[in-house]
Formats: sequence, structure tokens, C-alpha cells
Amino acid sequence: MKSTKHRLLQADFNQACKELKERREMIEDLREENKLLIELASSQLQLIKFVNKIMFETTKHQRSLPIEEQNSELLDLAWSTNDCLGDTPRQKELIELLKVKGVDITK
Repeated sequence: MKSTKHRLLQADFNQACKELKERREMIEDLREENKLLIELASSQLQLIKFVNKIMFETTKHQRSLPIEEQNSELLDLAWSTNDCLGDTPRQKELIELLKVKGVDITK
């Protein structure tokens, strides 16, 4: 027959093991969420860079045309979109902070 002290210690140990297992599962879930968020941020950054490049090239092409052949609405749209999607100082700062932490979303 086990002593009361032993049973209490066993119950405490079992509770600690249960909590540890729950925390491990929570950490694994957070790691998976983090991985997915990094993947999402990376794909969004690539998409933004792609659209930005298209808008820049559209602006460049429209400006190379004679004035009477330029589509001013398209030029304005491309120019303003290029301005909106350009790298902001805050974006650059966040990307650098992530790189320092070992996360590169620019791939």
C-alpha cells in the first residue's frame, strides 16, 4: 500500500506531465501557424513586387510613346500604383528585423 505522500506526488507528477504535453502541442501549433504566416507573407511580397514591376514597366512604355499615343489614364494608374506598392521604409525595416531573427520572406 502506497503512502498518501506518494499518491500526492504521483498526482502532481501526472498533472505536470499532462500540462507539459499540452504546452508542447500548443508550441507545435504555434510553429505551424508561424510557418504558414511566413509562407503567406513571402507569397504576398512576391505578388506585390510582381505587380509593382508591371506598373513600372507600363509607365516606362507609355512614356516612351509619342505624347499623342500615350494613354494618360493608364499612365496615371500605373504611376500611382507603382507609388503605392513601392517599398516603404517600414516594410524594409520589418524585412530586416525578420532576417535578423532568421526569417527570410524575400525568397
